[in-house]
Parts: sequence; structure tokens; C-alpha cells
Amino acid sequence: MSLQFNPAALRQIREQRGISQRKLSTTVTGDAARLCSYERGRSVPDLPTIGKIASALGVEYTALIGWSEVAK
Repeated sequence: MSLQFNPAALRQIREQRGISQRKLSTTVTGDAARLCSYERGRSVPDLPTIGKIASALGVEYTALIGWSEVAK
């Protein structure tokens, strides 16, 4: 098992809080396209960025990560 970023959780929490991608990206990355790629699972933010996203959304960083099986 390993920890992985959960793009669906990012989108769900952001939408529940009523925050647009543009507004969140301004706070976190400065790049709306990058935040969109995180939400679509096309790229994975590094841990400091996950922390910034979590802080901007008012959640613990653990809300944005989950466990997944690792192929052996």
C-alpha cells in the first residue's frame, strides 16, 4: 500500500466550498491549467503543494490523499 494524491477529493472539496478553480489556483499555484491537471489526475502535486491546497480549502492534507495498492 502507498499514499497517493486523490484528484476526486480535491474537486469534491473545492466544489463543496464553492471555490472556483481560478480562485484556488491564484492562491496555490498561480496557474489554473495546473490545478485543472491535478483535478483530472493528469499530474500530481508535490507534498508542499498538497499542503497549500489543503490550507486554502480549510482541510487537513490527509483529506487529499488516500491509500492505494501498489503492483508488485
